[in-house]
Amino acid sequence: MANDWVDEYAESWSDDDRRRKESLRLAKIVADGSRFFIKKLWETVENDLARFHGKAGDTGLRGRFRPESSFILEREKFPVIELDIQIENGYLSYTFRTTFDHASETQEQIGKFMVAADENGRLQVRKNGGYFKSYAELSQFLLKLAFDYLRQNL
Repeated sequence: MANDWVDEYAESWSDDDRRRKESLRLAKIVADGSRFFIKKLWETVENDLARFHGKAGDTGLRGRFRPESSFILEREKFPVIELDIQIENGYLSYTFRTTFDHASETQEQIGKFMVAADENGRLQVRKNGGYFKSYAELSQFLLKLAFDYLRQNL
């Protein structure tokens, strides 16, 4: 029939509309869950840091949570470390700064991961085509930046 294309085309518009609505629903879940997510990640990092200090000795690395959806880990004596983690606009980002001594320039490494919600509304952080499987795995990634630097420079 001559008008079949109209039916197919109109249906494709409906499919696009459904996909847009689902994307908006998932984006809202990410926005609404970001503060909870960063708080749970902070609790995991804080626990892992305390456990590491208990087993390997105090590295001088200290952390503090900032309620506006971020936290920071710092070491104030040389070598100085600052690891700033925040979640904003659907991304978990980190800035890792190091200064070896008073005569050294500060080195900076920046990373960003997309935060997505699955169909069940659980937040997930993407990495290299996959996802971090847990808060613990994400904590390990972040803390190893600092621990590996200290291991090489203390």
